[in-house]
Amino acid sequence: MNVEWGEGPSLGGPSRGRRGRTSRVARLLVGLVLLVVTGCDRPTDESRMVVVDGPKREEALRFSISEGQIVDQYGRLVLLRGINVSGTWKQGPTHLGTQVEPDFRRYASYGFTVIRLLTFWSAVMPERGTIDGAYLDALAQRVEWAQRAGLYLFVDMHQDVYGPGFGFNGAPIWTCDDRYYAMLIEPPVPWFFGYQNPGVLACYDQLWSSQELQAHYLAAWRAVAERLQGYPNVIGADLMNEPYWGTHDPATFERERLQPMYRSVIAALREVRPDWLLFMEPSAVKNVLGRSYLEPDGTPNAVYAPHLYHPAMEIGGAYGTLKPYFSGRINADRGESEKLSAALFIGEWGSYGSQSDYRTYLADMLALYNRSYIGWTYWESGPANSYGLVAPGGTLKPWAESLMEPYPHLLAGREPQFVRDGERYTLEYVAAADLTRPTVIAFPSFRAASLEWLEQLNVERSEIGIHRVSIYHTTPNERVRLVFRLAP
Repeated sequence: MNVEWGEGPSLGGPSRGRRGRTSRVARLLVGLVLLVVTGCDRPTDESRMVVVDGPKREEALRFSISEGQIVDQYGRLVLLRGINVSGTWKQGPTHLGTQVEPDFRRYASYGFTVIRLLTFWSAVMPERGTIDGAYLDALAQRVEWAQRAGLYLFVDMHQDVYGPGFGFNGAPIWTCDDRYYAMLIEPPVPWFFGYQNPGVLACYDQLWSSQELQAHYLAAWRAVAERLQGYPNVIGADLMNEPYWGTHDPATFERERLQPMYRSVIAALREVRPDWLLFMEPSAVKNVLGRSYLEPDGTPNAVYAPHLYHPAMEIGGAYGTLKPYFSGRINADRGESEKLSAALFIGEWGSYGSQSDYRTYLADMLALYNRSYIGWTYWESGPANSYGLVAPGGTLKPWAESLMEPYPHLLAGREPQFVRDGERYTLEYVAAADLTRPTVIAFPSFRAASLEWLEQLNVERSEIGIHRVSIYHTTPNERVRLVFRLAP
């Protein structure tokens, strides 16, 4: 379960595998895997964000997982869509990115309801066993900014190419031997070729076999949870970004190495925040094989949170005829989430944005997400030359508004069907028995004046705010049909 407000008229890589066939398979896989781990350009300027009025505080909402969906305490289906904070958070020494408070307000004005907030083991515990309280205080300040903007967030313990010892981010330098760091003499080009370095692989192998290191990782997570436990807008924890298997067999790594560590971290987090949703990622091999090897283990309030990329687009290729791939991946992801008795949430997706058919890609992806009623956080906010809604200098990229579509954020009913046809949106569902709780549709505030109702069936009234509209029903357990458009 978890927290916040938000209804009513608010303003609201090659891996050195084991011997024989596994080794050959791993070598074949790694080149593809390295293409689908996201990167970002390093921007130099802060985003220039527009300040909008924040949402008025409503009652706290508590979230949990029921029948493979995130729900609130009133049984409403909860659809969370938003963005990852800027890749600038990966950069030291602060690991706090370029965002300032108005940035979070602007994210809310886009109709987003959730932020994936990056944090780093090296920032939380820069020295062995020592927690950096000043860093956690600064992290908490960003959480407050999000809270005042009316945004939920979940915290992602991020890592790429093991950590800063190899010029990247994640595990503190003290977690691995200097002799392994020395094996990476020059920065790899492209950056993800760093996963092929024998020193990187050796550090990953050490992490996955060391109970001591994993205990420190657990302690870092616990410190984050304790510092943020008083913030109702923090809804959960993403246990590790794109875990890499080192030289272990990719087919057994998740079950034998990753999942046992996840269980330990979850147990520690439950002691501090028993209400948190647990966002569990498969290993990066998921982006190549299209499948995960995680096994059901009865974890309550579990969210299966894979990333969704395609290797061709990750090297700048066009979207072209890839729609069947993405549709198949979403179907597979849905099946895996059902196997785990978890909700499905896509923690990262997107691409360079420079493709000539990028708007088509975004439109197709949103249609797929709407069809399956899936929440997501897009990679990333920017500023960045490639990934990111905002370019260096602070202007929105030409395609950015394509992401800012309306969606049923809180749905007081069941069996939802949500479809876009041009500028026309149709939402149908069976109303809940409790008529006191509205369905809440989120949409970008700059489109508020263009909202036009074309049809309302079983609707008593609607209340429109800056980036929310609340729908109250007339009859329980009857079909609701809402048709509206956002005029150009």
